[in-house]
Amino acid sequence: MSTFFDQIQFFDQIQDSLFNQYVIQKLSGQPLIEIQQENKEEKVMVEEFLMVLYFESYQLVLIFSF
Repeated sequence: MSTFFDQIQFFDQIQDSLFNQYVIQKLSGQPLIEIQQENKEEKVMVEEFLMVLYFESYQLVLIFSF
């Protein structure tokens, strides 16, 4: 009977340990605010790049239309 109880306790400790490790990994990751800020910066860069491409292509159309 005691070995059965010991086995249950052993696996409970493993489960607790794995959960604690999971929580620590999640909490030590990059904060959500920084991730959102990086996404905003990336979106702005893409938009600026597309604007530059648009204006350059528009200038080429003007140059070749004359």
